[in-house]
Amino acid sequence: MTIKEMEERCAMDRANIRFYEREGLLSPERLANGYRDYTEQDAETLLRIKLLRSLRVPIEDIRAVQSGAQTLDAVLSDQLRMLETERENIACAEAVCRAIRTDGARFETLDAEKYLQKLEDGAPAESPYFSAKQDTIPPLTYPWRRLFAREIDLMLYGLPLNFLFSLVFRINPATDAGETANAAILLLGLLLMLFLEPLFLHLFGTTPGKAIFGLHLTDASGRRLSYAEGLRRTWTVFWRGYGLFIPVYILVRLWKSYKTCKANETEPWDDYPLSRLYTIRDTKPWRGVVFAAAYVLCTLLSNWAVEVSKLPPNRGELTVAAFAENYNYLCRYYDLEYSYTLGADGSWLPAATTRHDYGVIYLGSSPKPLTYTTDGDRLTGFSLSAEDCELLDVPSADKMAMLALAAVTAEPNAGVFSGAQNSVIKMLSGTPYNPAHYMWGGITIDYTIDFAETGETLSYRFEVKRTA
Repeated sequence: MTIKEMEERCAMDRANIRFYEREGLLSPERLANGYRDYTEQDAETLLRIKLLRSLRVPIEDIRAVQSGAQTLDAVLSDQLRMLETERENIACAEAVCRAIRTDGARFETLDAEKYLQKLEDGAPAESPYFSAKQDTIPPLTYPWRRLFAREIDLMLYGLPLNFLFSLVFRINPATDAGETANAAILLLGLLLMLFLEPLFLHLFGTTPGKAIFGLHLTDASGRRLSYAEGLRRTWTVFWRGYGLFIPVYILVRLWKSYKTCKANETEPWDDYPLSRLYTIRDTKPWRGVVFAAAYVLCTLLSNWAVEVSKLPPNRGELTVAAFAENYNYLCRYYDLEYSYTLGADGSWLPAATTRHDYGVIYLGSSPKPLTYTTDGDRLTGFSLSAEDCELLDVPSADKMAMLALAAVTAEPNAGVFSGAQNSVIKMLSGTPYNPAHYMWGGITIDYTIDFAETGETLSYRFEVKRTA
């Protein structure tokens, strides 16, 4: 039978049933899917436990009777003596209460030593644990706190990987390569979590995300989990809690986990081989503030790494060779590699690999050469122009954007979060058949285009120069 059927059969809450399982008094079989399968014999055992606990028999004595270490008669004899002692203690307490009332004592004049002596003369004994209703595993019904704690952990494990792919490999997350990198970050982040989380649980009994919410995890005896136990727990979280991150199925698993937690039931990853003791220090509001700050910080750091990866290798004053290197880098970063790249002298060179993407590359035998203006070795501007050319000979908007960005993003004030890249790309998105004018810092960008009266040929001029 199921846990719900056991509740109805024995008129007990599942929290009580789980408690007795944790104490080893009840051991149901488990099905292949991990769910418990209770038998009628389990129900009879549970009813016997319920009876003895209602008679205030301690858990330890019930365990001794079950194991055969003591007989039921001996345990009940001890319990009768305890109940008799308790009855005497209650009678003594009643007598002292009546004496205080008879004496008409007030709190301000109460002779405490006198009446304490009367209680001591009655030799009061410690009352036994008497209510089976209290035999429950303290539930931790904070599903959202537990979920948010894990999300912070996932973000922290993924953060160094974001740095690696953005700052070292310089991969644009918006490109095809970026999608592959994002999948790799997720996979590697999970592997990192599979290694680090068990280590955190073994050493500290918590993780960074759990620590923010005051969550702590031990085994049933209060001992921190071994690394192997933590590893098994984390792996179970992956496939029972997140459904191995399979689309749609992950939502099903998260919903089931949420309902399990709200119902005060133990999650699968905290219930094998014995229940884990999941506790929370407190629910003070400042923990939510710390969570929000940690979430925002992780997000900002990830975005910062992406923005840094957009910056070309050369900043400040440029030479022609440095400008060419910036241009080639930006084309690769935005996945706009053309049939021609810029050489160190600023001339066009055939690319090692050609992208046959019409409308993006030049279709002529070679692109029009760039004209550079310099002050010594310092690049002060460049231009690209042609007269009486065909429509297909006009450089694409993407190419002009990369040329402009190679100069603009080298400016000191065009750094991270400056918006320079997005502004330039947006400004030139209307080209190649619409004029444009733009200024950033000391850089001016001008693009003009004139159509012949017949409409069959045109002239254009694209110029980027330093004006300050």
